[in-house]
Amino acid sequence: MYQTDPPLSPRVTLPTMYVLPSENPQDPASPDEFHIYQPRLLGDTFRPPTYPQKQVFVASN
Repeated sequence: MYQTDPPLSPRVTLPTMYVLPSENPQDPASPDEFHIYQPRLLGDTFRPPTYPQKQVFVASN
């Protein structure tokens, strides 16, 4: 993929969970084995410098 001018929005260029392949070909909508680790990784590493940690909320479905 190449860069456009002006750059495209990440909403247009990044894949969604519906585009990425599933671990289970019989059920393409099922989450893969790493699904549980992704929200934990986000919660453990997301530390915005301008907000106190008590004001940060990370959720997943």
